[in-house]
Amino acid sequence: MKSKIYESYRIVKQYKRWNNILPPEEVIKGIIEFNFRDNRGKSMLDLGVGTGRTTNYFAPLFEKYIGVDFSEAMINSCRRRYVRQPNSRFEICDVLDMPDFGMNFDFIFFSFQGIDCLSSDQERIQLIGKVKTLLKPGGIFAFSSHSTAGLEKLYSFQMPRRNPFRIITEFLRYRKIRRMNGSIDQYLDKDFVRLYDGGENFLIQVGYIKPSSQLLQLQDAGFKRISVMDRSGNYITVSKIDQCRETVLYYICQ
Repeated sequence: MKSKIYESYRIVKQYKRWNNILPPEEVIKGIIEFNFRDNRGKSMLDLGVGTGRTTNYFAPLFEKYIGVDFSEAMINSCRRRYVRQPNSRFEICDVLDMPDFGMNFDFIFFSFQGIDCLSSDQERIQLIGKVKTLLKPGGIFAFSSHSTAGLEKLYSFQMPRRNPFRIITEFLRYRKIRRMNGSIDQYLDKDFVRLYDGGENFLIQVGYIKPSSQLLQLQDAGFKRISVMDRSGNYITVSKIDQCRETVLYYICQ
């Protein structure tokens, strides 16, 4: 089902309209520019690259850039879009079954909560371990993920601020969240859950993880320096991470 969704012309067209990077990604880009001032010999792996939203911003920072996605339609769109960008290549593959790229990477990025499309907590652990083996010493891994600490916000009615005519749309979302997932109480004490949060018009389930559990997974994989940001690009005190009520958090690991 998921593979058919991301091969559809409608979804590919929708993704092609998203060309900007988000505030935390701007911060991550700055970190990369600071750490890798000279791009000679530097390489990046962009997981779940979609139609190449992040390519324009990150590929110029590296000598070699590889974007991967399981969707053939998405990768074909990237290949057409960046046909004249010689340092970039795009491969069709599942992130859990990546080929030998013939290199290790200075930076690996998994944006747009792509990691939450994995079907279980064990698959997350598997991927993080794989990423660790693909990084060069001192390499950086950054990704965004949904947080269980933000479930109350997901389940609440969010009054539209700029467009009051969207009240009906928000009410329908609010009601559908409850109808499709049931009571929030069954999720609040869990380290990892999967539910319908409205992504791709409620067609797919996505993962939500307790932030402290996500930190533990990264530490167990061998990442030593980990920082976390909210959706505005503000750093969060790691010791208080489970108290942050944002639905999405960004992790930067070295």
